[in-house]
Amino acid sequence: MMAHAVRGKLTNVPKNADSGRRSRKAERSDFDKGVTVLLASAPSSRIRRDYDRGLRLLRNESIRSFATLIRALPHLRGLAGWTAIRLLERRGRRIASALVPILTLADNPIAAEASKVLANIGGARARRGCIRLLESDAPKSARYAATHALAFMRDDEAARTVVALVVDQHEDPEIRGQAAEGLDYFGREGGPHRRLAIRTALRGLGDPSPVVRFWCAFALGAMRHKPAIPTLRKLARRDKAVCPGWWRVCDEAADAIAVIEGRLPPDRTPLPRS
Repeated sequence: MMAHAVRGKLTNVPKNADSGRRSRKAERSDFDKGVTVLLASAPSSRIRRDYDRGLRLLRNESIRSFATLIRALPHLRGLAGWTAIRLLERRGRRIASALVPILTLADNPIAAEASKVLANIGGARARRGCIRLLESDAPKSARYAATHALAFMRDDEAARTVVALVVDQHEDPEIRGQAAEGLDYFGREGGPHRRLAIRTALRGLGDPSPVVRFWCAFALGAMRHKPAIPTLRKLARRDKAVCPGWWRVCDEAADAIAVIEGRLPPDRTPLPRS
């Protein structure tokens, strides 16, 4: 039975929620160790203070084990949700199945955090969960978050899925653009998928969608692929279409050329969405 929040407290949690193979005491001990590791990992005093505040919020919700944390996660918000995701990240790949459903929380920031963690931990569970979500009728925001996670996994099947999204003209342009942005990550120098990423990005420069053309230009620049310069120059001269929320494709193509040639591109201000 799913826990739900009432007046800031979790209710309806079964009495035997933490029973099973491990005792309640063992569950709490495991959770306490996770808290200790999390606090020790804080990169700055400010982040440690955030962890402390977030942990206090979790304790106020009677969360004392990873089992209750997972059940509570869909209802946690703000600093409590962020801290919960950081705690789960320390659990590694075995926690992927609990994080994938969090991607469906519309535009909630916690969904973006879950996407980043899934990308970081990778593994078969994370990959399969994200692919199933993409193949479902989940909201666009959830499918976008799943695409982000897959795009930043260095994984054969994830790479193939991302490439298929980039070239699928029946897919939503924003999801395709997110996939195209990820071509840079698994196509970096020395990576096993570099040829596939470059080939896909070059093809994407001629795509009907300005979002795809924009992010494929970005990816080729980030990958510093010199043979792309002639095609990028054509885009820099001709392609005045705007990538919503960013700037013109021609400007991104010019920036990509600058990066490939070892120059610093200019600072740009995103254009207002029409």
